[in-house]
Amino acid sequence: MRKLKSDAPRRRRISLFTVINTILLCLVAFMMFYPFWYVLTGSFMSTDESVTNVFHFVVRRPTLDAYKTFFSSVDVGRHFLASFYASVFGMIISLICTSMAAYALSRRGLPGRTLVMKIVLGAMLFSGGLIPIYMVIRNLGMINTWESLWVPGLINLYYMIIMRTYFHGIPEELLDAARIDGAGEWRIFFKIVLPNALPILATIALFYMVDRWNDLMSGIIYINDVNDQPLQAMLYRIIQNQTGLAGSPVSSTVGTMRVTSETAGYAATIITMLPILCVYPFLQKYFVHGMMVGSLKD
Repeated sequence: MRKLKSDAPRRRRISLFTVINTILLCLVAFMMFYPFWYVLTGSFMSTDESVTNVFHFVVRRPTLDAYKTFFSSVDVGRHFLASFYASVFGMIISLICTSMAAYALSRRGLPGRTLVMKIVLGAMLFSGGLIPIYMVIRNLGMINTWESLWVPGLINLYYMIIMRTYFHGIPEELLDAARIDGAGEWRIFFKIVLPNALPILATIALFYMVDRWNDLMSGIIYINDVNDQPLQAMLYRIIQNQTGLAGSPVSSTVGTMRVTSETAGYAATIITMLPILCVYPFLQKYFVHGMMVGSLKD
């Protein structure tokens, strides 16, 4: 007599490796998420609670005092405009120049392509240093201008190589067919190459935007007027005040200087991070696809 199969679902056995792996991944996720949560909750704390609640997970009495103090004491609009100009406008110009250079170097018929690539790789390994770059920026008359925030890094050679690798994957037959129809190189580039390279363009655009938004040294070195410096330089001065290294524009409004500077620093950090956090979800699918294809094609 045949044994009937049980209708009850089989219990899935969980191996020891799965348990340990899950625990480790949860710990890593917590270690990466907690600093952001710590700053976010700290920005909504009152002065007294920030002293007593050191390792804060939950805010007992949320308040917007840190944000009100920060916005009333700092010209955020001017700093934000400097960061926005360097991140968005600089990203557009850099993306155009990088894509043009990458497309030219991806064509096998380009004379001297091997020599140019050797020069590019050499430039990635060796740099002139900070002082020569500063002298170039000064001689170009860009000190105390917002152009100094993005012109020195107009083309990132590493991003150009990634984009060049992606352009290698575009079929040469497609470009030859366009040439037979009478299309020139400029029309091929703008009408055929760029529309087929949206994933890598979105990826490199996000890279440039994040690099310029998080750039601290350019604002401090090339811009002497603190009112024209980007958001990261403003945040740096606030953090300096927390350690007692420099004065802060938010410390004079409230009597408890250290605590107010600390909570205002949390608020400034959240405000600085917010634009990139809002942009990234819209570019995430292009980012993942562009990185995978751009790193595997040859």
